[in-house]
Amino acid sequence: MAAAAEMFGRYGFARTTMGDIAQAAGVSRPSVYTLYPGKDEIFAAVADAFTNSKLALIRAGLDGHPTLHDKLLFACTTWSVDAFENMLANPDARDLMNLAFPSIRASYARFGQLLAEILRESADAQWAGQSVDELARVIVFSIRGFKDTAQTGAEMAKLIEILISAITCPITTGR
Repeated sequence: MAAAAEMFGRYGFARTTMGDIAQAAGVSRPSVYTLYPGKDEIFAAVADAFTNSKLALIRAGLDGHPTLHDKLLFACTTWSVDAFENMLANPDARDLMNLAFPSIRASYARFGQLLAEILRESADAQWAGQSVDELARVIVFSIRGFKDTAQTGAEMAKLIEILISAITCPITTGR
């Protein structure tokens, strides 16, 4: 699976072949097919492993961030920035974020569930009538949209910081 993750991370889904994965793993192509029936299945396994790893990393680090703002910022930058930087370094890998892949939709849904958990834990959270699930979805897909406009990892991190600040420290107009 590590070889598949490396190939998908470098060349994206479209350009990666089962032969590429086999060669990177140092095994024959038929050997890869004994483990996975096709490229879609190995991609789904890689996406699931990536998601498990990222979510575990986020969960492990949350206690070090005392405020809702800090927790959300940590979770969102940990989830997004290095993956975005990989896409910048490997433009063919941009197709890995395509929501046409069920495994990618599932990854975003699982990240959204984690954000909703973080939001629910905030004792003083007021969301102007919005559910935490809706707010988590707004965060997840706003960040996904930033990947289309940011030019650097630092810019991506800054956009995430602005979003999280806007959500956790809303401006009141006195109305």
